[in-house]
Amino acid sequence: MKILLKGKEIKDLDGQSFDPPVDMAEVVSTSLVKRTDGDSIKLYEMALRLRAGEVDLDSSDLELLESTVKSDQTLTALAKGQILLEIKRQKDLAGIKRDF
Repeated sequence: MKILLKGKEIKDLDGQSFDPPVDMAEVVSTSLVKRTDGDSIKLYEMALRLRAGEVDLDSSDLELLESTVKSDQTLTALAKGQILLEIKRQKDLAGIKRDF
């Protein structure tokens, strides 16, 4: 499935942009590459592709992406919630139904 996080902003609770804007692709890419477990090459390459734009992920890569966001202890609920909802929205558009 195709995922596009580049250009999607994380907003504050009032729906306003941060200054400077916080891009979901940047946040998730950073989360992927700071992991200390898993396939380092796969994580690194996925991070590069996410930062570049739209990526095509198979179900295992999509699961890895979601689990990385969920388990990142440095991300706030504000960031995690918006990122996971954006992934869910794109999955719904693609007809992929799965609960978080």
